[in-house]
Amino acid sequence: MNEIEQKRIDRATSHAMHEFLKARCLAILIGPTSAPRSIGTGTCFHASGRFFVATAAHVVLKVPVEEIWLLHVRRGHQTRVPIERVIASGGGDYDTIDLALLELTAQAAASIGREFVSPASFGDPPQRAREALTHVFGYPWDLIDQDRVADGEFHFGGVSWATLHVEPSSFPDRADAEFDVAFDYSEHGVVGVERVPLRLPRPGGFSGASIWALNPNLARPLVGPQNARWIGIQRAWVPERRIAYGNRVSLLDPLLSK
Repeated sequence: MNEIEQKRIDRATSHAMHEFLKARCLAILIGPTSAPRSIGTGTCFHASGRFFVATAAHVVLKVPVEEIWLLHVRRGHQTRVPIERVIASGGGDYDTIDLALLELTAQAAASIGREFVSPASFGDPPQRAREALTHVFGYPWDLIDQDRVADGEFHFGGVSWATLHVEPSSFPDRADAEFDVAFDYSEHGVVGVERVPLRLPRPGGFSGASIWALNPNLARPLVGPQNARWIGIQRAWVPERRIAYGNRVSLLDPLLSK
């Protein structure tokens, strides 16, 4: 993202999107809490009176449900959130679909202190890069305080950034425009309060990250979370091109009928 494109990103809007997504996403820890193996990201949403955390299937593939922890407290000891069942599709190296739903009871959903997105927030990805800003939120492995893990405490952080949508003509070979959305994962994609580019963490943990689109051309103060649409769930990235991609959220519909 060049300097001119960065200037299109209003700091207040980026901060508002960060707070908006932080309230709707959580980290998914895999493994015993004393020795976690990986971390992913989930987005909370509800449909037809049911409550879910949506993520990439490979995050939870072949993992016993008792080893899936929803980290809803950012610091300290975690209270286990019971997961009713895991509904997954794909997740293998060569699968086109890589989506999973962790279904929660209404009581469990109320206990995690998150807002649950409604299907009204689902949207289609833009066709051209400059039609929308892409906002992404995830929980990278690099931001876990490893010194606290042995004591059963988890101190971790979420990262959000604004970037540009990748047009289908420029998709990586293994991404499919019919099923996926893609975006630029710049090495220095976060702009701090002093407008100094900050280095993004390695993308480990961003599997399942929440991908949203926001129209930057609306007149202020209309630009903000109220105009954002959830368009995708991150599943992979291509290091040599610094492009990440994931399935469209519309592909969650078949999982809801299972």
